[in-house]
Amino acid sequence: MRKILVFVCFIFSLESFGQLVGSIQTAIFTNEESSYVEIYTGIPSRDLQYKVDESGQFQASVEMLCLITQDSIMKVGEKFVLSSPWDVEKKDLWDVKRYALDPGSYNMSISLTDLENPLQAFEFNQELVVKDEAASLEIADIVLCANLGKAGDHVFDKYGFGFDILPYNLCTNVQNSLAVFGEVNVPSNFQPQDLAIQYKLLKGFDHLQEQEIALQGFEKFDPNKGNVFFRSMDIENLKSGAYYLDVALIDRERNIIHSKQKFLQIHHPDADLILDAYDNQIFEESFVQDLSDDDLEYALRAITPQVSQNNQQILSDLLDKGSDKAKRYFLYSYFSNQSLEHPDIVYNEYMKVAKAVDRTYRDNVGFGFETDRGYIFMKYGKPNDQVVVTDEPSAPPYEIWIYNRMDLTNQNDVKFLFYNPSLGGNNYLLLHSTCRGERNNPNWETELYGDALPEISNNRIDDRSVGNNYNRNARQFFSDF
Repeated sequence: MRKILVFVCFIFSLESFGQLVGSIQTAIFTNEESSYVEIYTGIPSRDLQYKVDESGQFQASVEMLCLITQDSIMKVGEKFVLSSPWDVEKKDLWDVKRYALDPGSYNMSISLTDLENPLQAFEFNQELVVKDEAASLEIADIVLCANLGKAGDHVFDKYGFGFDILPYNLCTNVQNSLAVFGEVNVPSNFQPQDLAIQYKLLKGFDHLQEQEIALQGFEKFDPNKGNVFFRSMDIENLKSGAYYLDVALIDRERNIIHSKQKFLQIHHPDADLILDAYDNQIFEESFVQDLSDDDLEYALRAITPQVSQNNQQILSDLLDKGSDKAKRYFLYSYFSNQSLEHPDIVYNEYMKVAKAVDRTYRDNVGFGFETDRGYIFMKYGKPNDQVVVTDEPSAPPYEIWIYNRMDLTNQNDVKFLFYNPSLGGNNYLLLHSTCRGERNNPNWETELYGDALPEISNNRIDDRSVGNNYNRNARQFFSDF
């Protein structure tokens, strides 16, 4: 079975962006014939290389090698290729494999290789334990899902319903529910009794230690009506952190007959902010409570250049779909970190600068501090010197900003080159800089002087400069200042 699931790009995975990192979840179940392992494998589109056909459609292909050994003896060995369907969008890749196994302990090894970029590879190892056919009631296994629903509406189908596997066992900021399904092994000599499935979502890593219960629920379980159970849980208001889901089969007196656990992570920056805000009386009486919705949105966008890299995604998510309380608490937290006693004064002074930058650099697309020049000004401050050129015949208008010292990057003599290729209004774009972490374009000169075609060789990709000429001064300005 090969279908497609849209992965959510979340902040925890930013460090591995561009690396082939598979999401693999296993479960061991038993049917009438034998026990078997299910292996769910997923790869997000951001990690894949794609080939493109003449119509502009994309396809990714990954070679998967699955080896299952027992006492160094190979029991399963299969190599195959997973391919996404041709599509105008780059699609994620999902697959499930099932292998029958006799009771015993096994070592499983999975290797993934991107066929469009063989240097990109991923390996996964796990021990598998297959028990003898149950002589007593026990939970065979559980599978964490992003959601459950009707058959045919999701990536995978089983038991007459559809489901999407939870990638990386991580609930992201856009995910408000957690789902789980599993099976109970019922022995042939089972005597009818009142049973239930108990669900507990607990904080922490160690299920052997008593932990705080975040969510709890029960539902009746009747083996005569089937051995499958499933449940969805609302996790919208849970804070970020490590959790584990404990699913237990219990009797009428709530004695645990058997249980299974799965660990997961939750990343809910919106809920974090809201719950922190409820415990902060100073915030409830702070300046942010007096801001209109428009002023709140404006201020959050204005502080974007100053927000740390770790909080950029959180701020972006808040602006996209965050609650009003979370937005206000984020803004309050930012300025209270600048001055715990007088965050309102720091806010007012900052917004004076932001509004001036907005007026100076505003274009027809957005606020002035969201343009390239405005963003650099708000992030690094006013330059020590500026060169403004509007009259070179073979170049559009351009500006060079010079910073003698830049503490943020620990650099001296830092320069930015902005140009206006559209020749319209304030639409200046950052073409090149010497600042660490900002755009560095070795071909900036040939792009700036694109109209000087006779003086650029046919190989424009490799050319990085143009000939000296009257009224062509950008290189000299960039070197002399």
